[in-house]
Amino acid sequence: RGRLGGGHGCEWYARGDGTTALFLTTEAVSALAAEAGFEVEEVRYDRRLAVNRAEHTRMHRVWVVAVLRRPAEAPGESGGSALLRPATVILLATTA
Repeated sequence: RGRLGGGHGCEWYARGDGTTALFLTTEAVSALAAEAGFEVEEVRYDRRLAVNRAEHTRMHRVWVVAVLRRPAEAPGESGGSALLRPATVILLATTA
């Protein structure tokens, strides 16, 4: 259990049950989206407080929310539309 490494805004962690989690910064999500060819409209943290009423525990949860657009197709390409396609929303778990 613990940190497995990473870099450039990405960190891998191993959980106690043997699964892994990837934690990303907003900068890393922006870079990955741009590298994949998306137009980045917004990248921000979404912070929530989850309360377990049975065990009386409070858990602070943070996600990275990114609003991305696929780039417009050039005229003459498949579809021939120069309009932007609908926005895509990605939710990724991250640290605070």
